[in-house]
Amino acid sequence: MPDSRPGALDRALRYLTRRAYATAELKTKLLAAGHPYPEVRDALRELERMHLLDDRQLAEDRAAALGQRGYGLRRIENDLRKRRLAQLLPEEQREALRLDEPQRALTAAEFKLRLLSREPDPRKRREKLLRFLFARGFSPEAAFGAADQLLGSD
Repeated sequence: MPDSRPGALDRALRYLTRRAYATAELKTKLLAAGHPYPEVRDALRELERMHLLDDRQLAEDRAAALGQRGYGLRRIENDLRKRRLAQLLPEEQREALRLDEPQRALTAAEFKLRLLSREPDPRKRREKLLRFLFARGFSPEAAFGAADQLLGSD
C-alpha cells in the first residue's frame, strides 16, 4: 500500500507558499514532520535549483523589511541570527542600516511620542520612549539622540 502522505518536496512547497523560509528552518520543519534526512536533503537541493530557496536573498530582504518597519540594527541582527542568516547579510547593507539608524529611531520615536501624549510627567515620558526604542533594537546613541531631539536633553 503506497504512502499517502506528501513527500518532503511537496510539503516544503506548501510551506513556502505561506512565507519565505531559511534553509535551516525548512530542514528542521521537514525533519520534524517525519521525513527521512535523504529525502529532505534532496528536496532542499531541488528547491535551491529551482531558485525557490535563497538564504542570501532572504537575509537581505528580511533586513530591509525590518528596517522599513522601524527596527534598529540590533533587533534586525537578532532576527537574522534566530533564522541562521546573520552571516549572510552583506556588510554594505549592514553599514547602510547602521548609518540610517538615527533617522529610523527618530521616526519610531515620533510615532511613539504621539501615543505618550497623555503622560503628564516629562521624566516618565522620556523613560517610556527610551524603553520603546531599546526594545526595537536601537543603539543607545540613536535612542538618546532621538529622545533629545524630540524632548530636549532634560
